[in-house]
Amino acid sequence: SAASDVYKRQPYDPTVNPVPPVGQPPKKKKKTGLIVALILIPILLILIVVGVIVGIGVNLGTKAAKNNAAYWNAHINCDGEALAELCPDSFWDYISDTYDLSEEDAVAAMNQYMQDYSDTLGGDLSYKMEQNGVTAGMGSSAQLDPVREDTDKFGLKVSTGVCIDATCTVTGADDSDSDDYSLWTVKIDGKWCSLSAMDDFDQLCGSDYAASVSYTHLRAHETSQDLV
Repeated sequence: SAASDVYKRQPYDPTVNPVPPVGQPPKKKKKTGLIVALILIPILLILIVVGVIVGIGVNLGTKAAKNNAAYWNAHINCDGEALAELCPDSFWDYISDTYDLSEEDAVAAMNQYMQDYSDTLGGDLSYKMEQNGVTAGMGSSAQLDPVREDTDKFGLKVSTGVCIDATCTVTGADDSDSDDYSLWTVKIDGKWCSLSAMDDFDQLCGSDYAASVSYTHLRAHETSQDLV
């Protein structure tokens, strides 16, 4: 036909006629880049979220490990002041209101207890901790329910916590002592603290150790008053 002859004689020129000639279908734009982007974006978001979660977990684990090391080093070195450093400042208000003891009294009682414990094992103490499990929680999560039983009593509010379940063995020159512990590292008023240290002081302040120290301090005060 005449039309087909024209197409044969004159090659298609898109600048003259943007409509492709009969028999030449329009080229489809490739959507490969869009498809790849749609696939990669969710993957990248997932990786970012996983990275943040892993980073938080590593940070909490590091805080807990450092805190627990300080806790056990305080015990084996009979250092009540170092143990007290693992407690929030507001904790001592509870000790004062509940037992009528100052932080100084509580530390003195703890030093006496630690020394007696060290003597029962023959002194020269060291410790070994074997981790059995980890639990972490933030805000109002159920994981922090066991913590709140204590911190509510102390009048403290926990924002974050991580617990290391471990078997701890303290070894001295003559003997050793091993037990299972749940060691909570908690964040209170912006400070990472040891719930185990707070529990230790709470129990000790209601014991004969604290009563003995309190009596000794009272007698010393009375003696100084008599000398005036």
